[in-house]
Parts: sequence; structure tokens; C-alpha cells
Amino acid sequence: MTIFTESVVEEAALGWLAELGYECRYGPELASGQPSAERSDPNCRDVLLEGRLRSALARLNPSLPSEAIEDAYRKLIRLDAPTLIEKNRAAHRFLVDGIPMEFRRPDRWLNRWRPSPPDRLRRSQGQRLAGGQPVHRGGGSAPAPA
Repeated sequence: MTIFTESVVEEAALGWLAELGYECRYGPELASGQPSAERSDPNCRDVLLEGRLRSALARLNPSLPSEAIEDAYRKLIRLDAPTLIEKNRAAHRFLVDGIPMEFRRPDRWLNRWRPSPPDRLRRSQGQRLAGGQPVHRGGGSAPAPA
């Protein structure tokens, strides 16, 4: 009988994501304190990669002022919902439908805007990232980064 472990599932998923064009990186490479760090929390509790999210919002919405990009970022990270499930649904809606917002243009007119969802970035500009975590097999140490 074959033993089916989490590492088998993870390696298969990372392989499929690589075939779809995602950049696969060893998770600890992104950790705080590393040369290519993308996480700010030393305990790796951050859910979002802040730099990637901010740059995706700006890249997808070049006509928006920086204040509007910041507002979109804040709305994504500070979801107003009472339960985790509702927060997940709200985040999903923002990513699928865009984030509704209002801001003043330089000519003083009020603009209502729904920026492009970051998900479109994956389809249009090929910026994809999948991260693997250290996998312990049979009590051994974590594998070295590929």
C-alpha cells in the first residue's frame, strides 16, 4: 500500500502551478530577514505579500492617483465583516469584481471608480507566484531549496 502524505500533494500542486506559468519559490526564501524577503512578520503569519499586492494594484490601475491605490489596498486588508467566512467572501468579491471607491481628481471633480482586480494580473502580465514550505519526511530535515 502506498503512503499518501502532505508532501506528495504539495509537490504535485507546485508542479501543476509551474506548468501554468507560476514562479515556484521555496517558502523560507520569502521569510523576513532573507535577501529576497517578501514577508515582514518573522513568524510568517502575514497572509498577503504586501509589496506584490501594492505593485499589482498600481500596475493594473496606472491612471489612478496614489491615494486611490492606497485606499484600494486598505480596503483589501481591512475587511469589514464579523466572521472569517464573510471576510473571505468580501475579499473574493473585491478580487473578482474590483474595489469600489471615490476620489477627487485634480480638477476637483469626484470620481467613482472600480479598479481592476489583481487577479487579472496573472492572466495579462504573467506575474505568478507559488510558494512551497519546508517538508519533513520521516523525521528528517527540510529539503534544500531547488
